[in-house]
Amino acid sequence: MSFFSTANKSLENNIAECNKGFQKVLYCSFAVPLVFLVLIKHSLLYMPFEGFFAISAFVMVVNIIEYFLNRDSASKNPVLQNISMYFGLISICLVIGMAGSFSIVPFYFAYAMPAIFSSVYLRKDVTNFISIFGFIVMLLSFWLKTYHLYLVSKNTGLVYPHQKAYIILIVGLTLEYIFAYLVALALSTKSSKILKNFSSNLLTKQSLLQQLEESTEILQQTKEKRSEYNEKIQENQLKTIEFVAEVLGTHDLFIGNHLEHTRAYVVMICEELYSEGLYMDILSEETISLFSSAAFLHDIGKIHLPESILNTPKKYTTEEYDIMKTHTTEGKKLLSLLPKINDGYFNEIATQMAYSHHERWDGLGY
Repeated sequence: MSFFSTANKSLENNIAECNKGFQKVLYCSFAVPLVFLVLIKHSLLYMPFEGFFAISAFVMVVNIIEYFLNRDSASKNPVLQNISMYFGLISICLVIGMAGSFSIVPFYFAYAMPAIFSSVYLRKDVTNFISIFGFIVMLLSFWLKTYHLYLVSKNTGLVYPHQKAYIILIVGLTLEYIFAYLVALALSTKSSKILKNFSSNLLTKQSLLQQLEESTEILQQTKEKRSEYNEKIQENQLKTIEFVAEVLGTHDLFIGNHLEHTRAYVVMICEELYSEGLYMDILSEETISLFSSAAFLHDIGKIHLPESILNTPKKYTTEEYDIMKTHTTEGKKLLSLLPKINDGYFNEIATQMAYSHHERWDGLGY
């Protein structure tokens, strides 16, 4: 699976989830006509009954259409989900426009709400389209609202005709709308980048798992000829280990040199112990080489940790530190899947390093 297909799949899933959320919001919109009716009855809102019935009927039709577009069978169809997305956002624009046209109560900020809502879909093209459509709806709505109105200046007492009053009002509203659009566009762009980064990291992890599976298959196929190809197999194993370390380095910005340094320290300690006459029956040249290779994998568990924790330059919070500490147990779990190398001796060393390299000197835990 390529990066683009992974990112597109994530966007499709996000659209489906957002559509379900908007459907619930639209269900709640059934209450809007009832609220209007109560306000009209108590003279708190002026709206002609034809406007009230038009909004009520429109809300009902929109909810019925959205229900069919978001049924279980339709939720897996990307085309229908895109139709539902645009239809829902356009319908919100029209409901606000109708309410603003029929009522003398101002709905100024409400005109920008569809643009803000569109940002949750993480698509700039959707935000741009809905922002333009909503702006056109606002212009038409205010034209209808002010058609029979005149603007009177408090300071001069001048009476401005319909066209002049419309221009004065729409200039200020346009500035407010542009500000709301820029906020929506920023949210959409930033969230889209986050989603793409997540998809990229997911693809990297999938590639790593696939590489490990392929290595496992190769090792199983060559097991019977192990003695003949032992040197070549060990070389491939080391390359695989180095590949894992390199991939881990792309996940954790601070780990690249750390792995090389740790590997060098292990070799230096083993050689110094041997020169002092300690553990001479264990520290053979082959064993030290195994220790050196295993050191590459001591932080393998960090693959399962979020990049936001691994790469933060700040001091960890208590919650972040608890998550960081899990990389030892996660490393142990991952290495349990590694095929046996050197009859499992390498696996045992690597697992001990991954699981215990943060153990306190007195054995009391992390």
